[in-house]
Amino acid sequence: MEAVIQPFKLSEVQQSLMDASVGGITVTEVKGHGSHEEAGLYYRGTVDKSWPAAKILIEVVVGDRDLREVVEALCRAARTGRSGDGMIFISDVDEAIRIRNDQRNEAAV
Repeated sequence: MEAVIQPFKLSEVQQSLMDASVGGITVTEVKGHGSHEEAGLYYRGTVDKSWPAAKILIEVVVGDRDLREVVEALCRAARTGRSGDGMIFISDVDEAIRIRNDQRNEAAV
């Protein structure tokens, strides 16, 4: 699962994912934009019209049985109700291998 969120929501999202028992998370600072309605993003009481906008990309790998809980936790923590809250992209992972001990798939994550 990949999620693009507002930078000021990162600590809330991290805590929410920890509460949902997510074992690992990758966080990357990125820049970009979504739809044209994001022309003016509300940020800390002001409208920021800079482009491309600073965002946070979060990558998480979870098992199928935990996916819905993790998605809901992330949505609750990242949502402000304003344009620019972000997007979540869910895709399949064909295989996961822990380099340290060669664990595979569910055991690796």
